[in-house]
Amino acid sequence: MSQIATRKNISFFRNRHKYYGEAVSKPGTYEAIRLAIGREIQGAKKLLDLGHGLVFNYDVKNIASVVAVDLFDKPSDDEVFSKNIRFVKGSALDLKFPDKTFDTVLMDMLLHHLVGKSSQESENNIKLAISEAFRVLKPGGKLIIVESCVARWFYWLEKIIFPLLLRFTSRYLSHPMVLQYSIEKIRDIISQFDPEMRIEKVPKSGWIILFGFYFPAILSPIQPWTIVAKNRGGRTRN
Repeated sequence: MSQIATRKNISFFRNRHKYYGEAVSKPGTYEAIRLAIGREIQGAKKLLDLGHGLVFNYDVKNIASVVAVDLFDKPSDDEVFSKNIRFVKGSALDLKFPDKTFDTVLMDMLLHHLVGKSSQESENNIKLAISEAFRVLKPGGKLIIVESCVARWFYWLEKIIFPLLLRFTSRYLSHPMVLQYSIEKIRDIISQFDPEMRIEKVPKSGWIILFGFYFPAILSPIQPWTIVAKNRGGRTRN
């Protein structure tokens, strides 16, 4: 990630997690996401949550051990979280864990935040994050991705105007720059590790948060998806 994106992500999400925590507790799209994650994490014993932003849109108490990784330090002592959560400062692009450590890895609305200095660097970042996730997964382990996606044409438009978006966001918005991918792009990247992944559309209703603001879901170009892939013990395709 670029240094600007890293600083903005740290500043924005560390200071607004209570706002996002309230948002994901509302009925509608985020409730549907919560239900989807809840179904997929059943049976997880050691879960790695990447880019949590101090918001856990699932019942952490059902899991023996949750390792929560984000760019900033663990919360202050006056913030109470479940005792089975261990907070680790780090990056999804360079995980400091041995191979085959976790049976489950979760990326909940993470990929579009892994922004670099260009659209190509941003795409390389999500490839690296997914590669790292598979590296730390045990054989048979599950990677769960919840990601807000856009149509292919919208993604290509974002790529064209990326330099302008990056400049505008850096100067005028407190929210960090994001790059929304198409589900086809994410599918193509994950297929290098698990071509048998499962992809499901998340029903959207109510409100969706865009750049930190509520936006009617029906008017948003964003469509959330869940992607579930497994470490099948094979080698990636070139």
